[in-house]
Amino acid sequence: MGIYLNQCDVIFLNMQRFLLRAKDQEILEYLEQAVLEELREAYGDYFPEQTLFLAEALEKIYTRTEKHVLPKGLTKPIWKQLPS
Repeated sequence: MGIYLNQCDVIFLNMQRFLLRAKDQEILEYLEQAVLEELREAYGDYFPEQTLFLAEALEKIYTRTEKHVLPKGLTKPIWKQLPS
C-alpha cells in the first residue's frame, strides 16, 4: 500500500541547523528530542507527555488519527522503519 499526496503530514528537517545546535550532544538523541517537542505542539493530545521515543510518539499519533507523519522524502511511516 502506498501513501499518496495529501494523506500525511510531512516534517522538514534542516539537518545543518541540528548539527550546529547539537554541539557535543549525541546528534540522534538531540534530533529525536527536538522532533518530539515539535510533535507535542501539534499532536500533544495524542501521546503522553512522558513519551521518550520518536517511534512511539509517531505510532500513537497514527493509531489515534490514522494520519502518517513522515520526514520529507520517505515513502512509509518512520515508526515502521525504526527498531522498537
